[in-house]
Order: sequence, then C-alpha cells, then structure tokens
Amino acid sequence: MIWFRTASMRLALLLATGLPFVASVCQAQVSPPGFAPFKHVRVAADDGAPDGLLRIAQTADGYLWFAGDALYRFDGASFELIDWPEGSGKRHASPSALMADKHGELWVGLRDTGGVAVYRDGALHDMHLPDPPRGLAAFAQTPDGAIWASSMGLDKRLQRLRGSRWERVDERLKLPPGYIMDLIVARDGGLWVALSAADGGSGTLALLAPGADQFREMDVRLSGRPKIALDRSGTLWASDALGTRMLFGPDGGPSGAGIVFPPRTGLVADDVHLRPRRRALGRNRGGRHLPHRGPIFAARRRGHRRQPVRRGQRPELRHQLCAVC
Repeated sequence: MIWFRTASMRLALLLATGLPFVASVCQAQVSPPGFAPFKHVRVAADDGAPDGLLRIAQTADGYLWFAGDALYRFDGASFELIDWPEGSGKRHASPSALMADKHGELWVGLRDTGGVAVYRDGALHDMHLPDPPRGLAAFAQTPDGAIWASSMGLDKRLQRLRGSRWERVDERLKLPPGYIMDLIVARDGGLWVALSAADGGSGTLALLAPGADQFREMDVRLSGRPKIALDRSGTLWASDALGTRMLFGPDGGPSGAGIVFPPRTGLVADDVHLRPRRRALGRNRGGRHLPHRGPIFAARRRGHRRQPVRRGQRPELRHQLCAVC
C-alpha cells in the first residue's frame, strides 16, 4: 500500500524537529555534541523486540508502545505483548496506528477492520467505530478533545470522534483527494493533513483552521508521499522526495527557508520516535524508575535489498528496531 514509505522522510523529520532537544539535554549535562555520548543498540525479533514494526508512541507514564505484528509495551528492559482481555470475544489485536492523548491514554488503530481501541485501566477497550476501514493509519487530537482517525486507503479516509459519536468527515469537510499520509495539530488548534495522489506522483497539504467548516488546500509544492511534523516552536516541516524543509512558521505565515536536509537515496525509515521526557524507563535492582536521557528509537524498513526471511514472514514488512541510549 501507498502508506508504506520507502524514503528517509521520517528520519529527516526527526533530525529537523527533534535534535534541538538532544542538543539542549547534552548541554545541560555537559556532554560532547552529537551522538558520541550515546550507545547504539540493535534489537531484533530474536531478542524479544516486536516484528513488522510500524509505529512507536509514548504515554505519560513513560512506557513506550510499539505497533508491529502485535501491540507491545516496553518498560526499559523488556517487551510485553498487550492483547484484548480474555473473554472479550475479540480476535488478535493487529495494530497499525498509535497515539497518546492528552489524558495519557493510548489510542490504537487496528488492521483487518478491527476499528479503534483505547488502553486504559490496564486493558484494551473497544471504541466502537462503526463500519471501520481495512486499517487505520494515523490519529490526532485537537484542543476541543475530538479524536481524528485516518484510513490507510481511499475509503472512509477521515473519521472524527466527538463525545461518544463517530462521524465520517472527509467528504463533509471537503478534504482534497488522495491518501492521508499524516495528521498534525497546529499550535492554534488547526488540523494539518498531508496527502498523496493515488498514483504517488504528487502531494497536497490541507488545513482545517479553527472554526472552519472545510479544509483549505495550501499553495505549497509537495511530491508524492509527503510527511509533515511540528517542531517545538510550532513551525511546520515537510519531508518528501524534494527534501526536508520548513513550510509555515509558528504564526502560520509561509517560511522563506529553503531545503534544510536534501533527499538521500538508499536510506529508508518508516517511523522514528524521540523520547523527550526526563523520566525514563530504566529500572534499578529495586524496581524504581531511573532518570536519564534516552533512548531514541527508530523503526526502519529495509526494502532496498534482499533479507533472510523466516517461515511465515513477509519480506516487504521486515523491520528492525534501533535504540540510541
């Protein structure tokens, strides 16, 4: 499917929007610049890491969550598989999208028309999305508390949950055509949506401004399969085949900056996650949480060369998980 990216967009966006934090932390601890103070660890499925990794998220309690062949929770030392409670009548949870909301709860988008679930009070709870699409690709939460969920495909592309009521809104809010690649909430509460044409040849950026009744297509040039991210200042960045650059500043005005990171062939990344909180998950022998800086996780899809594949594994979904601690 088109939502599987085979370019360096996520990794470039991490570098553009996340490295200022790494620099500030290193400065506070009087560490050398760059990644020299960090230890790089590669964790594969044979080491207990999730296989087929798609998404990474972190909840307010510090746990890292991974969407792969199943849903996993990481406590700094080990991965724990999380599935539907026994007796729920639900089949195996196969996640494709993750988001931690403002209350610290984890939202999970499921494949195979599984709909949407929320992890709260130690268990997954079905959020009863009616007539769910084949899979969910992304979530966002606007300041009014509404939850937005995008589809992996061209059907039922955008759903919104207000209170306890789900509604399909892509047609009603006149969202431009194409696959939804990203959902990002602006500082003022607007919703940015990056889209890709069905043939992957071009991209579109749309904005639902606060209080607006329809999306507005922005006058920016994007190539196919664009990714977007918001940095700590509120600046919107984009990454696509043209490179990584700033599009709109914190005030919503167009940015005059050019390409910050040029595109690179052969480097692929599906999802990256910088853990920015001081409370980390490492535990000492007494079981207490230990504060430290890391880690940075990057989930990479290795699609440019043939890899050994175990029985029952799909080679095009082979991922690896890297941690910089």
